[in-house]
Order: sequence, then structure tokens, then C-alpha cells
Amino acid sequence: MTSEYKEKLQAHGVNLNSALNRFMNNEQLYERILSKFPMDENFILMEKSLAENNISQAFQHAHTLKGLAGTLDLTTLSNILIPMTEQLRNGETESIQDLFNHLKIEYKHICELIAEHSA
Repeated sequence: MTSEYKEKLQAHGVNLNSALNRFMNNEQLYERILSKFPMDENFILMEKSLAENNISQAFQHAHTLKGLAGTLDLTTLSNILIPMTEQLRNGETESIQDLFNHLKIEYKHICELIAEHSA
């Protein structure tokens, strides 16, 4: 992993030190798993579930995405997904669209960065 890529990841809210520690400082393994993150369908499925007002499905997808973001230490995404998941778990939908709109922006940024580097 280049130092430039590391800096960009950190600038986009990735806690790289913690992530690499979780991956036993194996940068290649972390980078390989991270490169697959944009291909995960949970974000798209959550968006679809929210549009259909299927809160239980939206919760499941948000919860899975929260776990992925946590494992990869995508802190910016985790900080949005944690309250979002809890609200969906409790059926509270009042501010979900605002949280989702914020998530969508941050998700797009990190996925673009990962895709740009993987290309």
C-alpha cells in the first residue's frame, strides 16, 4: 500500500492503524479485503429497502454494512451507521433520511477512492 493511498484513506476517515492491527499488520490482506468493499450490495439494498419503507430489511442491511465498516475501520461510515442502525432497530424513522443522505455522500467518497486505487 503506497503512503499516498494510506494518507488518502486516513483523510477519508479510515483508522488505518487500528485496521492494520486487526489484520495483524498484513497490508496486502487489508488492501485485498478493502478493495472488495465497493462490491458489497448492502448499501444498495438498504437504499431500496428505505425507499420501499421496509424498515426491518433496511435494518438488516444497515447492520451488515455497519459490521463491514467496523471491521475495516471506516470510521466516518461507522459514525453514521451506528446511530442509523439503532434507530432502524427501534423503528424510529424520523431522521433516517437525513442520516442516509449523509451516509450516501461519505459512502460514495470512500468507494470512489478505493475504486480509483484498485484500477
